[in-house]
Amino acid sequence: MQEAIIIKWLSLKSTIEYIGEWEALYNSDFNYTEFGTIKNSSGSNNFVLSAKNWIETTNA
Repeated sequence: MQEAIIIKWLSLKSTIEYIGEWEALYNSDFNYTEFGTIKNSSGSNNFVLSAKNWIETTNA
């Protein structure tokens, strides 16, 4: 149940924008290109993002 809540929260465009800003400030290895792809996809009805996918894709 908790995992579903996190996945739902990670699927919100505002969440993606927030954690992207945080990573940009504090993570020199952050993958901006992949972040842009995720950010553009976020907010649509069929967009789903797990914490594992976020970490692996963006070097978070």
